[in-house]
Amino acid sequence: MKLLILLGLMAVALCEPKSFVGDKVLRLTPENEVQVKIVRQLSQKFKCDFWKPDSAELVSIGMNVDIHVPVAQLSMVFRLLQQSGVKVRVMFENLQEALESQMENKRMALSHNYTKYNNWATISQWIISIGSSNPELISRQVIGSSYEGRPLHLLKIGKKRRFDKPAIFMDCGFHAREWISPAFCQWFVKEVQSIKTTYVFQRIT
Repeated sequence: MKLLILLGLMAVALCEPKSFVGDKVLRLTPENEVQVKIVRQLSQKFKCDFWKPDSAELVSIGMNVDIHVPVAQLSMVFRLLQQSGVKVRVMFENLQEALESQMENKRMALSHNYTKYNNWATISQWIISIGSSNPELISRQVIGSSYEGRPLHLLKIGKKRRFDKPAIFMDCGFHAREWISPAFCQWFVKEVQSIKTTYVFQRIT
């Protein structure tokens, strides 16, 4: 469970290096309407980041609410929660340490690995290399740029034999906090290249 809620922040951390030293992830369980209102206020009043649910407005009685609390706000948040009687469980004592234990170290960050959550630079380099390594099957193009100016890559998998074949469009990493879709799409491309069954390969290419 800890791994699952931690992954919610990993996509952001991978794109933009930032320190979370001393930050904590708390699980709150409001048991009445008053406590629900107090928990909802944490977003605006203390700039707490809601992981589950992803909006403070969705908090309800009896719900387990996971929030990321910056170190500078911890004492005030704990004081308010204690005064209001909200049940609190610390999921991560030090968010930075938790992230570092899950992410690649600097040496590994430069190389792509299908079993890791690669950062943006590594994924971009992988897209370029994967297209160059198998041009008969994979073609690459840039179809635009993101709000922050990052290129939007498109990988097309298929042999150029027919133009009327059905196609599947897979959107990978559309939202800033998507962690599984980019990883899944990289794995999918890897699997397509390694398919041994001729019939299956022909059907999808």
